[in-house]
Amino acid sequence: MATDTQSKFLWAIVLIMAALVALVAFKSSTPINVNTSPQPQQDLVTVSGTHQMDVAPDQAVMTFQVETRGADAKNVSSQNSQLMNAVMAALKAQGVSSDQIETTGVLLDRWTEWDQQQQKTVDLGYEQTTTIKVTLTDLTKVGPVLDAAVNAGANSVPGISFELQPATEQQYREQALKDATLAAKSKAQTLASAAGISLGKVASLNENSNIVPWVYNAPALAAGAVRMDASAPTPISPQKVTVSATVSMAYEIQ
Repeated sequence: MATDTQSKFLWAIVLIMAALVALVAFKSSTPINVNTSPQPQQDLVTVSGTHQMDVAPDQAVMTFQVETRGADAKNVSSQNSQLMNAVMAALKAQGVSSDQIETTGVLLDRWTEWDQQQQKTVDLGYEQTTTIKVTLTDLTKVGPVLDAAVNAGANSVPGISFELQPATEQQYREQALKDATLAAKSKAQTLASAAGISLGKVASLNENSNIVPWVYNAPALAAGAVRMDASAPTPISPQKVTVSATVSMAYEIQ
């Protein structure tokens, strides 16, 4: 009798332990539900404002080239150096300082041309091109400097760019961004008033600004061309530099 009682007791303990193990296993395998539904999207009023202004340039960047050709590389390079030294001297005679002149390229290469009769490219020797950049802040010197450089031996003028100096550029860029922001804000307030809503805080703000210089495409002047008359400087009247900015804003609706 005692043996039966003990056996039943042991079976009861085993069943209880099995139930506990099953309960723990069930709880560990039960997924935890987390509410991941997206939050309601905030209603926004999105607008953009643009401002553009045309301002007078206060800097000119002029590019000059000396091109020489010949059968012998050494002679071609020597002739190029002589002409470029003459151009440099002419520039300095016009009051251009050394820190306003920058050599941006020197290229010595084979000189080849297409021969129409032979129907092939023929080797004629060597050609060298030396390029310098001249930066002027006195725009009244642009014409005289152009003439002086060409008369001294510069036989190519790729272009003259009328720009803004860094400090001036920053000043106008900031002004354009400010005015574009005010334009966008005014537009948002007009829309809100017409729609009968109230604007909240700014949710996003993006900008884009641009400055477009005025480029004078001076024609290339071939070696040996008729030189400009130094007594009549080339007249150059630069147009304005365009400064523009666009600002995009999004306001929350209260």
